Amino acid sequence: MRQFREIEGHRYLETEIEIGEEGLTIHWFLRAGLHLSERIVRRIKRRPMGVLLNGRFAFVTERLQAGDQLCIRLTDPGDYDRTGESVWMRPPEGMPPLDILYEDDDLIFLNKKDHVVCHPSPGHYADTLANQVAEHLGLIRGRIYPVGRLDRDTSGIVLFAKNSDAAGIMTWERASGNYKKTYRAWADGLIEEDAFTIDKALRRKEGSLMLREVGEDGQEAVTHCKVLERDREKNRTLLSIQIDQGRTHQIRVHLASIGHPILGDPLYHPDYMEEDRQSMPLQLQAFRVDWLSPYLLEPMTLTVPRGLE
Repeated sequence: MRQFREIEGHRYLETEIEIGEEGLTIHWFLRAGLHLSERIVRRIKRRPMGVLLNGRFAFVTERLQAGDQLCIRLTDPGDYDRTGESVWMRPPEGMPPLDILYEDDDLIFLNKKDHVVCHPSPGHYADTLANQVAEHLGLIRGRIYPVGRLDRDTSGIVLFAKNSDAAGIMTWERASGNYKKTYRAWADGLIEEDAFTIDKALRRKEGSLMLREVGEDGQEAVTHCKVLERDREKNRTLLSIQIDQGRTHQIRVHLASIGHPILGDPLYHPDYMEEDRQSMPLQLQAFRVDWLSPYLLEPMTLTVPRGLE
């Protein structure tokens, strides 16, 4: 069982060592049991009273016994890595207000609107979701950490970590496949298969910094699609989509490559129409985390309203 505890004004994660984990060193338990990176373990070791074993200070070389109570000191809530070097600009008036789906001391999940950029980039230094999150946290100087991102024209669930420890473990979870993200999109044309998989490598299109294309010499990319609805009157198909890798523009390029581009996609739909873009953005509709991490003590499923007309 894992739980948070406050000890002398600092926040600790407490976990009870189970049968089968005895004999492990604390260092190995933090790496293999909690899946903390070596960098985070070193950071914990340097914190005063960073590791407590049965209420006393412990070195990470000590071995554990079943029933032991191990406490590790986490980044203090409210710090948000204020010693970082990033300087945030106040977001401009008129941006959609933050739609917070879940928030705790370490993580914040938001429902991003389409036409909103996730984080600062050339041409978008203030009008981003990250700037709004920084303002929400009261940051003028400091770091927050987007864990994954969505394209500007894609709506749906975005995760930010408030400190580097949480960012590290959640990035590990993403790389390990413990996230399950489900997208929804209207594809042009009627797709007769009820379910299908697109397995085509993707590469940057020659001469373009933004566009991607299918190419045998590209990076592996696999997209799984299931038909939810066929609208024969408007000649379109509503898809539920999951991806294995998350390459840039993966869903958009893959669907275009089979002749069913996303409606309203200005980059990969040859018959792009602005009215489609306004009503039918690609949407990350569901986000599930299955693994119990030190920063998310229970499995979580977040969903946003369908939002696709």
